[in-house]
Amino acid sequence: MWHIQECCEMNKTRFCNLLRLHDEDYCFPNVLRNTALNHNLGSVVEDRRGCLQLCLTEVANGLRNPVLMLHANDHTHRMFVAEQVGVIWVYLPDGSRLEEPFLDIKSIVLATPWIGDERGFLGMAFHPNYKKNGKFYIYYSYMDKKQVEKIRISELKVLASDANKADPHSERNLLELEEPAANHNGGQVLFGVDGYLYLFIGDGGKAGDPFGKFGNAQNKSVLLGKVLRIDVDGRSPDGKPYRIPPDNPFVSDPKARPEVYAYGVRNMWRCAVDRGDPVTKKGRGRIFCGDVGQNRFEEVDIIVKGGNYGWRAKEGFECYDTKLCQNSSLGKEEASCRMKRQETGKSGTGFQFGHLNLKLLFFLHFHLGELYFMSTSYPSAYAPHGSLYKFVDPARLVTKDVFNVKFLCNHHTFSNYHGRQNSKIKIISPCLRF
Repeated sequence: MWHIQECCEMNKTRFCNLLRLHDEDYCFPNVLRNTALNHNLGSVVEDRRGCLQLCLTEVANGLRNPVLMLHANDHTHRMFVAEQVGVIWVYLPDGSRLEEPFLDIKSIVLATPWIGDERGFLGMAFHPNYKKNGKFYIYYSYMDKKQVEKIRISELKVLASDANKADPHSERNLLELEEPAANHNGGQVLFGVDGYLYLFIGDGGKAGDPFGKFGNAQNKSVLLGKVLRIDVDGRSPDGKPYRIPPDNPFVSDPKARPEVYAYGVRNMWRCAVDRGDPVTKKGRGRIFCGDVGQNRFEEVDIIVKGGNYGWRAKEGFECYDTKLCQNSSLGKEEASCRMKRQETGKSGTGFQFGHLNLKLLFFLHFHLGELYFMSTSYPSAYAPHGSLYKFVDPARLVTKDVFNVKFLCNHHTFSNYHGRQNSKIKIISPCLRF
Protein backbone atom coordinates (compact mmCIF):
# COMPACT_ATOMS: atom_id res chain seq x y z
CA MET A 1 0.00 0.00 0.00
CA TRP A 2 2.71 2.46 0.95
CA HIS A 3 5.53 0.97 -1.13
CA ILE A 4 7.68 0.14 1.87
CA GLN A 5 9.05 -3.22 2.90
CA GLU A 6 7.35 -5.08 5.68
CA CYS A 7 8.75 -4.47 9.15
CA CYS A 8 10.10 -7.94 9.68
CA GLU A 9 11.93 -8.05 6.34
CA MET A 10 13.86 -4.80 6.70
CA ASN A 11 16.89 -3.85 8.72
CA LYS A 12 15.66 -2.13 11.87
CA THR A 13 18.15 0.72 11.72
CA ARG A 14 17.45 1.49 8.06
CA PHE A 15 13.72 1.24 8.64
CA CYS A 16 13.62 3.72 11.51
CA ASN A 17 16.05 6.12 9.87
CA LEU A 18 13.65 6.22 6.94
CA LEU A 19 10.41 6.67 8.81
CA ARG A 20 11.15 7.72 12.36
CA LEU A 21 9.68 10.78 13.99
CA HIS A 22 12.04 12.45 16.41
CA ASP A 23 10.04 11.68 19.54
CA GLU A 24 11.84 10.00 22.40
CA ASP A 25 8.71 8.11 23.42
CA TYR A 26 8.65 6.10 20.19
CA CYS A 27 11.09 3.38 19.24
CA PHE A 28 10.96 0.30 17.00
CA PRO A 29 9.93 -2.46 17.62
CA ASN A 30 8.03 -1.60 20.80
CA VAL A 31 6.86 1.78 19.44
CA LEU A 32 5.78 3.19 22.79
CA ARG A 33 8.23 3.17 25.67
CA ASN A 34 6.47 5.76 27.82
CA THR A 35 4.29 3.81 30.26
CA ALA A 36 1.95 6.75 30.81
CA LEU A 37 1.19 6.94 27.09
CA ASN A 38 1.14 3.18 26.65
CA HIS A 39 -1.48 2.80 29.39
CA ASN A 40 -4.21 4.14 27.12
CA LEU A 41 -3.42 1.94 24.14
CA GLY A 42 -5.19 -1.13 25.39
CA SER A 43 -4.00 -4.51 24.17
CA VAL A 44 -1.73 -4.30 21.14
CA VAL A 45 -0.71 -7.70 19.82
CA GLU A 46 2.93 -8.42 19.04
CA ASP A 47 4.00 -11.57 17.21
CA ARG A 48 7.00 -13.84 17.90
CA ARG A 49 9.32 -11.59 15.91
CA GLY A 50 8.29 -8.38 17.66
CA CYS A 51 6.11 -7.09 14.85
CA LEU A 52 3.09 -5.11 15.99
CA GLN A 53 -0.02 -6.46 14.33
CA LEU A 54 -2.01 -3.35 13.50
CA CYS A 55 -4.06 -3.77 10.33
CA LEU A 56 -6.59 -1.96 8.24
CA THR A 57 -9.01 -2.85 5.52
CA GLU A 58 -10.23 -0.70 2.65
CA VAL A 59 -13.94 0.05 2.91
CA ALA A 60 -14.37 2.42 -0.03
CA ASN A 61 -12.30 3.98 -2.79
CA GLY A 62 -12.66 6.26 -5.81
CA LEU A 63 -13.83 9.13 -3.62
CA ARG A 64 -13.15 12.77 -4.51
CA ASN A 65 -11.27 14.06 -1.49
CA PRO A 66 -13.52 12.54 1.19
CA VAL A 67 -13.90 15.00 4.06
CA LEU A 68 -16.15 13.21 6.53
CA MET A 69 -18.05 10.06 7.42
CA LEU A 70 -21.03 10.08 9.77
CA HIS A 71 -23.85 7.90 10.99
CA ALA A 72 -27.32 9.28 11.64
CA ASN A 73 -27.81 7.56 15.01
CA ASP A 74 -31.05 6.13 13.64
CA HIS A 75 -30.11 2.47 14.18
CA THR A 76 -29.77 1.79 10.44
CA HIS A 77 -25.95 1.58 10.69
CA ARG A 78 -25.61 3.42 7.39
CA MET A 79 -22.46 5.43 6.72
CA PHE A 80 -22.78 8.85 5.11
CA VAL A 81 -19.57 9.80 3.30
CA ALA A 82 -19.11 13.33 1.96
CA GLU A 83 -16.80 14.48 -0.83
CA GLN A 84 -15.26 17.94 -0.89
CA VAL A 85 -17.06 18.75 -4.15
CA GLY A 86 -20.43 18.61 -2.37
CA VAL A 87 -21.73 15.06 -2.82
CA ILE A 88 -22.80 12.80 0.06
CA TRP A 89 -23.00 9.04 -0.49
CA VAL A 90 -24.78 6.36 1.52
CA TYR A 91 -22.95 3.13 2.34
CA LEU A 92 -25.03 0.25 3.67
CA PRO A 93 -23.93 -2.07 6.49
CA ASP A 94 -22.77 -4.67 3.96
CA GLY A 95 -20.31 -2.14 2.50
CA SER A 96 -22.21 -1.46 -0.71
CA ARG A 97 -22.84 2.09 -1.89
CA LEU A 98 -26.20 3.25 -3.17
CA GLU A 99 -26.17 4.36 -6.80
CA GLU A 100 -27.83 7.71 -6.14
CA PRO A 101 -26.22 10.16 -3.69
CA PHE A 102 -27.95 11.26 -0.51
CA LEU A 103 -27.27 14.88 -1.47
CA ASP A 104 -25.61 16.50 -4.48
CA ILE A 105 -24.98 20.26 -4.24
CA LYS A 106 -21.76 20.43 -6.24
CA SER A 107 -23.35 23.07 -8.48
CA ILE A 108 -23.52 25.37 -5.43
CA VAL A 109 -20.38 24.43 -3.52
CA LEU A 110 -17.23 26.43 -4.26
CA ALA A 111 -14.49 23.90 -4.93
CA THR A 112 -11.59 23.90 -7.39
CA PRO A 113 -9.13 21.33 -8.76
CA TRP A 114 -6.24 23.20 -7.10
CA ILE A 115 -4.14 20.94 -4.91
CA GLY A 116 -4.71 21.73 -1.25
CA ASP A 117 -7.62 24.15 -1.79
CA GLU A 118 -9.41 24.27 1.56
CA ARG A 119 -12.78 25.40 0.20
CA GLY A 120 -15.69 23.12 -0.55
CA PHE A 121 -18.14 20.98 1.38
CA LEU A 122 -16.59 20.95 4.84
CA GLY A 123 -18.95 19.76 7.54
CA MET A 124 -22.19 17.99 8.41
CA ALA A 125 -24.12 16.97 11.51
CA PHE A 126 -27.36 15.08 12.05
CA HIS A 127 -29.89 16.50 14.48
CA PRO A 128 -30.01 14.51 17.76
CA ASN A 129 -33.66 13.82 16.96
CA TYR A 130 -32.98 12.99 13.30
CA LYS A 131 -34.90 9.73 13.44
CA LYS A 132 -38.09 11.71 14.03
CA ASN A 133 -37.53 15.13 12.43
CA GLY A 134 -35.19 14.18 9.55
CA LYS A 135 -33.08 17.33 9.97
CA PHE A 136 -29.37 17.67 9.33
CA TYR A 137 -26.92 20.55 9.01
CA ILE A 138 -24.20 21.29 6.48
CA TYR A 139 -21.25 23.68 6.24
CA TYR A 140 -19.81 24.68 2.87
CA SER A 141 -18.08 27.38 0.82
CA TYR A 142 -19.89 29.15 -1.98
CA MET A 143 -19.72 32.23 -4.21
CA ASP A 144 -22.64 34.66 -4.08
CA LYS A 145 -24.06 36.60 -7.04
CA LYS A 146 -21.64 39.46 -6.42
CA GLN A 147 -18.69 37.04 -6.61
CA VAL A 148 -18.04 37.27 -2.88
CA GLU A 149 -16.74 34.11 -1.22
CA LYS A 150 -18.78 33.04 1.78
CA ILE A 151 -19.29 30.26 4.28
CA ARG A 152 -22.84 28.99 4.59
CA ILE A 153 -24.35 26.86 7.35
CA SER A 154 -27.74 25.42 6.44
CA GLU A 155 -30.45 23.09 7.67
CA LEU A 156 -31.96 20.46 5.35
CA LYS A 157 -34.41 17.60 5.68
CA VAL A 158 -34.53 14.06 4.39
CA LEU A 159 -37.29 13.20 1.92
CA ALA A 160 -40.35 11.77 3.64
CA SER A 161 -40.68 9.27 0.80
CA ASP A 162 -37.04 8.08 0.73
CA ALA A 163 -34.79 7.75 3.78
CA ASN A 164 -31.74 7.63 1.51
CA LYS A 165 -32.37 10.95 -0.23
CA ALA A 166 -32.20 14.49 1.13
CA ASP A 167 -34.62 17.12 -0.09
CA PRO A 168 -32.40 19.76 -1.77
CA HIS A 169 -35.32 22.19 -1.81
CA SER A 170 -35.63 22.11 1.98
CA GLU A 171 -32.46 24.14 2.57
CA ARG A 172 -32.87 26.79 5.26
CA ASN A 173 -29.90 29.13 5.60
CA LEU A 174 -28.90 29.63 9.21
CA LEU A 175 -25.74 31.66 8.87
CA GLU A 176 -23.56 33.18 6.16
CA LEU A 177 -20.10 34.67 6.70
CA GLU A 178 -17.96 36.52 4.20
CA GLU A 179 -14.53 34.94 3.77
CA PRO A 180 -11.76 37.53 3.24
CA ALA A 181 -9.39 34.87 1.86
CA ALA A 182 -9.58 31.41 0.32
CA ASN A 183 -8.09 29.54 3.27
CA HIS A 184 -8.91 28.95 6.94
CA ASN A 185 -12.54 28.11 6.37
CA GLY A 186 -12.90 25.98 9.50
CA GLY A 187 -15.51 23.35 8.81
CA GLN A 188 -16.52 21.35 11.87
CA VAL A 189 -20.18 21.31 12.83
CA LEU A 190 -21.47 19.10 15.66
CA PHE A 191 -24.08 18.79 18.36
CA GLY A 192 -22.98 18.84 21.97
CA VAL A 193 -24.55 16.68 24.65
CA ASP A 194 -26.49 19.82 25.61
CA GLY A 195 -28.40 19.63 22.30
CA TYR A 196 -26.92 22.86 20.92
CA LEU A 197 -25.18 23.14 17.57
CA TYR A 198 -21.48 24.06 17.70
CA LEU A 199 -19.81 25.70 14.69
CA PHE A 200 -16.05 26.01 14.31
CA ILE A 201 -15.14 29.00 12.14
CA GLY A 202 -11.65 29.76 10.80
CA ASP A 203 -9.99 33.16 11.24
CA GLY A 204 -10.63 34.27 7.65
CA GLY A 205 -7.37 33.21 6.08
CA LYS A 206 -4.12 34.70 4.84
CA ALA A 207 -1.17 34.40 7.23
CA GLY A 208 -1.04 35.80 10.75
CA ASP A 209 -4.72 36.85 10.98
CA PRO A 210 -3.91 40.36 9.64
CA PHE A 211 -7.40 41.77 10.13
CA GLY A 212 -7.47 44.81 12.40
CA LYS A 213 -5.82 45.61 15.71
CA PHE A 214 -6.63 42.27 17.33
CA GLY A 215 -7.15 40.12 14.26
CA ASN A 216 -10.45 38.34 13.76
CA ALA A 217 -9.76 35.62 16.30
CA GLN A 218 -9.38 37.97 19.30
CA ASN A 219 -12.19 40.30 18.19
CA LYS A 220 -15.40 39.02 19.77
CA SER A 221 -17.53 41.37 17.65
CA VAL A 222 -16.90 39.20 14.56
CA LEU A 223 -17.66 35.52 14.09
CA LEU A 224 -14.46 34.53 12.29
CA GLY A 225 -11.89 32.70 14.41
CA LYS A 226 -14.52 31.49 16.86
CA VAL A 227 -16.44 28.56 18.22
CA LEU A 228 -20.14 29.39 17.93
CA ARG A 229 -23.02 27.81 19.86
CA ILE A 230 -26.62 28.16 18.71
CA ASP A 231 -30.03 26.62 19.34
CA VAL A 232 -31.48 25.41 16.03
CA ASP A 233 -34.82 24.38 17.56
CA GLY A 234 -36.27 27.86 17.41
CA ARG A 235 -35.94 31.41 16.12
CA SER A 236 -34.75 34.50 17.94
CA PRO A 237 -36.96 37.57 18.55
CA ASP A 238 -34.81 39.64 16.18
CA GLY A 239 -35.59 37.33 13.27
CA LYS A 240 -32.49 35.13 13.22
CA PRO A 241 -33.28 31.54 12.15
CA TYR A 242 -31.89 30.24 15.46
CA ARG A 243 -31.92 31.12 19.14
CA ILE A 244 -29.03 32.14 21.35
CA PRO A 245 -28.55 29.78 24.31
CA PRO A 246 -29.17 31.90 27.43
CA ASP A 247 -25.96 30.69 29.08
CA ASN A 248 -23.66 31.61 26.20
CA PRO A 249 -20.70 33.41 27.80
CA PHE A 250 -20.98 36.79 26.08
CA VAL A 251 -24.73 37.37 25.84
CA SER A 252 -24.42 40.38 28.18
CA ASP A 253 -21.38 41.88 26.46
CA PRO A 254 -22.49 44.63 24.05
CA LYS A 255 -19.14 44.43 22.24
CA ALA A 256 -19.42 40.71 21.53
CA ARG A 257 -21.59 38.60 19.25
CA PRO A 258 -23.91 36.48 21.41
CA GLU A 259 -23.25 33.39 19.27
CA VAL A 260 -19.61 33.28 20.43
CA TYR A 261 -18.84 30.40 22.79
CA ALA A 262 -15.02 30.50 22.58
CA TYR A 263 -12.47 32.57 20.67
CA GLY A 264 -8.79 32.84 19.75
CA VAL A 265 -9.22 30.10 17.13
CA ARG A 266 -7.08 29.88 14.00
CA ASN A 267 -8.59 27.07 11.95
CA MET A 268 -10.30 24.23 13.78
CA TRP A 269 -10.95 21.75 11.01
CA ARG A 270 -12.02 18.67 12.96
CA CYS A 271 -13.31 18.09 16.49
CA ALA A 272 -14.86 15.26 18.48
CA VAL A 273 -17.17 14.85 21.46
CA ASP A 274 -15.88 12.67 24.29
CA ARG A 275 -18.28 9.78 24.94
CA GLY A 276 -16.88 9.49 28.45
CA ASP A 277 -15.89 6.56 30.58
CA PRO A 278 -18.23 3.66 29.71
CA VAL A 279 -18.95 3.04 33.40
CA THR A 280 -18.56 6.32 35.27
CA LYS A 281 -19.31 8.60 32.28
CA LYS A 282 -16.46 10.81 33.44
CA GLY A 283 -15.38 13.17 30.66
CA ARG A 284 -18.63 12.77 28.73
CA GLY A 285 -19.43 15.78 26.57
CA ARG A 286 -15.96 17.30 26.42
CA ILE A 287 -15.17 18.67 22.97
CA PHE A 288 -11.64 18.10 21.66
CA CYS A 289 -10.43 20.12 18.67
CA GLY A 290 -7.26 20.25 16.63
CA ASP A 291 -6.17 23.78 15.73
CA VAL A 292 -3.51 24.10 13.06
CA GLY A 293 -0.70 26.55 13.79
CA GLN A 294 1.07 29.17 11.72
CA ASN A 295 4.67 27.95 11.64
CA ARG A 296 5.75 26.35 14.92
CA PHE A 297 2.98 24.74 16.97
CA GLU A 298 -0.16 22.68 16.49
CA GLU A 299 -2.77 22.47 19.24
CA VAL A 300 -5.29 19.99 20.58
CA ASP A 301 -7.76 21.98 22.66
CA ILE A 302 -10.57 21.10 25.03
CA ILE A 303 -13.29 23.64 24.33
CA VAL A 304 -14.70 25.43 27.37
CA LYS A 305 -17.29 28.16 27.68
CA GLY A 306 -15.73 31.58 27.19
CA GLY A 307 -12.31 30.08 26.50
CA ASN A 308 -9.59 32.06 24.74
CA TYR A 309 -7.31 29.79 22.70
CA GLY A 310 -4.65 32.40 22.14
CA TRP A 311 -4.45 33.11 18.43
CA ARG A 312 -3.11 35.47 17.13
CA ALA A 313 -1.52 36.67 20.37
CA LYS A 314 0.04 33.25 20.81
CA GLU A 315 0.87 30.29 18.68
CA GLY A 316 1.07 27.30 20.95
CA PHE A 317 3.30 28.09 23.91
CA GLU A 318 4.95 31.11 22.36
CA CYS A 319 4.03 34.71 21.62
CA TYR A 320 3.21 35.23 17.96
CA ASP A 321 2.18 38.90 18.15
CA THR A 322 4.33 40.49 20.86
CA LYS A 323 2.01 43.43 21.52
CA LEU A 324 -1.11 41.30 21.74
CA CYS A 325 0.69 38.74 23.85
CA GLN A 326 1.27 41.40 26.52
CA ASN A 327 -2.26 42.80 26.34
CA SER A 328 -3.99 41.76 29.57
CA SER A 329 -7.39 42.89 28.27
CA LEU A 330 -7.56 39.85 26.00
CA GLY A 331 -8.15 37.53 28.93
CA LYS A 332 -6.51 34.34 30.09
CA GLU A 333 -5.52 31.79 27.47
CA GLU A 334 -6.80 28.25 27.89
CA ALA A 335 -4.27 25.47 28.39
CA SER A 336 -3.96 22.94 25.60
CA CYS A 337 -1.79 20.17 24.26
CA ARG A 338 0.68 21.57 21.76
CA MET A 339 2.92 19.87 19.26
CA LYS A 340 5.99 21.65 17.96
CA ARG A 341 6.46 21.42 14.23
CA GLN A 342 9.41 19.45 12.93
CA GLU A 343 10.87 18.77 9.53
CA THR A 344 8.79 15.60 9.21
CA GLY A 345 5.66 17.71 8.83
CA LYS A 346 3.36 16.89 11.73
CA SER A 347 0.00 18.60 11.54
CA GLY A 348 -2.56 18.75 14.29
CA THR A 349 -5.46 18.88 11.85
CA GLY A 350 -5.65 17.61 8.32
CA PHE A 351 -2.70 16.31 6.39
CA GLN A 352 0.62 14.74 7.26
CA PHE A 353 3.15 14.60 4.45
CA GLY A 354 6.14 12.36 4.99
CA HIS A 355 7.99 9.69 3.04
CA LEU A 356 4.69 8.00 2.16
CA ASN A 357 2.53 8.72 -0.86
CA LEU A 358 -0.62 8.69 1.28
CA LYS A 359 -2.17 11.93 2.56
CA LEU A 360 -4.17 11.31 5.72
CA LEU A 361 -7.24 13.52 5.85
CA PHE A 362 -8.61 12.64 9.28
CA PHE A 363 -9.59 9.89 11.69
CA LEU A 364 -13.15 9.09 12.69
CA HIS A 365 -14.92 6.92 15.22
CA PHE A 366 -18.09 5.04 14.26
CA HIS A 367 -20.89 4.50 16.76
CA LEU A 368 -20.31 0.73 16.78
CA GLY A 369 -16.86 1.31 18.25
CA GLU A 370 -14.94 1.01 14.98
CA LEU A 371 -12.09 3.35 14.07
CA TYR A 372 -11.65 4.62 10.50
CA PHE A 373 -9.52 7.08 8.61
CA MET A 374 -9.81 8.74 5.23
CA SER A 375 -6.97 9.40 2.84
CA THR A 376 -6.10 10.39 -0.69
CA SER A 377 -3.10 9.99 -2.95
CA TYR A 378 -3.83 13.32 -4.67
CA PRO A 379 -5.37 16.10 -2.53
CA SER A 380 -7.58 17.76 -5.12
CA ALA A 381 -11.34 18.15 -4.69
CA TYR A 382 -12.06 16.65 -8.11
CA ALA A 383 -9.52 13.81 -8.09
CA PRO A 384 -11.17 10.39 -7.47
CA HIS A 385 -8.25 9.02 -5.48
CA GLY A 386 -9.70 9.06 -1.98
CA SER A 387 -10.21 5.97 0.16
CA LEU A 388 -11.86 5.02 3.44
CA TYR A 389 -10.07 2.51 5.68
CA LYS A 390 -11.15 0.70 8.82
CA PHE A 391 -8.71 -0.39 11.49
CA VAL A 392 -8.87 -4.12 12.12
CA ASP A 393 -7.82 -5.84 15.33
CA PRO A 394 -5.72 -8.82 14.18
CA ALA A 395 -6.52 -10.62 17.41
CA ARG A 396 -10.08 -10.93 16.10
CA LEU A 397 -9.34 -11.71 12.47
CA VAL A 398 -9.77 -15.48 12.59
CA THR A 399 -13.32 -16.34 13.56
CA LYS A 400 -14.75 -19.73 12.64
CA ASP A 401 -17.43 -19.66 9.89
CA VAL A 402 -17.10 -15.88 9.50
CA PHE A 403 -13.53 -15.21 8.45
CA ASN A 404 -11.27 -17.11 6.15
CA VAL A 405 -8.12 -15.12 6.69
CA LYS A 406 -4.66 -15.81 7.98
CA PHE A 407 -2.56 -13.08 9.55
CA LEU A 408 1.04 -13.12 8.33
CA CYS A 409 3.44 -10.30 9.17
CA ASN A 410 5.06 -10.30 5.75
CA HIS A 411 1.92 -10.50 3.62
CA HIS A 412 -0.34 -7.65 2.57
CA THR A 413 -3.42 -9.28 1.05
CA PHE A 414 -5.99 -11.56 2.62
CA SER A 415 -8.89 -13.23 0.86
CA ASN A 416 -12.55 -13.65 1.69
CA TYR A 417 -12.69 -11.10 4.50
CA HIS A 418 -16.27 -11.06 5.79
CA GLY A 419 -17.06 -13.40 2.90
CA ARG A 420 -16.20 -10.78 0.27
CA GLN A 421 -13.69 -11.88 -2.35
CA ASN A 422 -10.54 -9.84 -2.98
CA SER A 423 -10.95 -7.64 0.06
CA LYS A 424 -7.59 -6.41 1.27
CA ILE A 425 -6.26 -6.05 4.77
CA LYS A 426 -3.21 -3.83 4.97
CA ILE A 427 -0.53 -3.84 7.64
CA ILE A 428 0.41 -0.53 9.20
CA SER A 429 4.12 -0.23 9.84
CA PRO A 430 4.91 -0.39 13.56
CA CYS A 431 7.24 2.62 13.32
CA LEU A 432 4.62 4.96 11.92
CA ARG A 433 2.91 7.51 14.09
CA PHE A 434 0.08 9.53 12.59
